Amino acid sequence: MNKDAIFEDIINADDFSTAKSATTIPKLNALRERAKLKEQTQAIANNVLDDDVIYWLNHQDNSTKRHINEVIRHFMAFKPLPI
Repeated sequence: MNKDAIFEDIINADDFSTAKSATTIPKLNALRERAKLKEQTQAIANNVLDDDVIYWLNHQDNSTKRHINEVIRHFMAFKPLPI
């Protein structure tokens, strides 16, 4: 039996009619959504913050990041959005 015949036997023997599409797997969809949200968040940060600030924040521990968020929120309280 040659290689092509073996390959054909394998393809014909496998039944993929009950296989799930990649878009119907909940965990995969959740990972895709999370990746998309992360990309959107990064794009927003790149437009708002300077590159050196983004670099610095990305290399801080979680405690420092939380503190920076609190400081930013403090400034947000004193300078509300224009209507």
